[in-house]
Amino acid sequence: MNQKLDEILKIVTFIKDNAAMQKDVDARFERIEEDLRAIRADISEIKERLTKLEKRALEDADASAQEIIELRQRVDELERRVATLQQAHQPA
Repeated sequence: MNQKLDEILKIVTFIKDNAAMQKDVDARFERIEEDLRAIRADISEIKERLTKLEKRALEDADASAQEIIELRQRVDELERRVATLQQAHQPA
């Protein structure tokens, strides 16, 4: 009878120890899941900021290109005027 009680006690102890380990594993998984949720939120925020930054960079590039075109047009006009003035002041 003592042997059966010892076996039952060993089984109960094993179950108790494993249940405690399972709680520890569950708690670790919960912490990992919380960390993953935080990481996903950070990634989402980074993606949003990157999208806004890309849009702003494209808008800035477009504005710069337009300014360059306008400046080039002004330079062309000034060069034409200078050429006209040079021709008008050249001795015949």
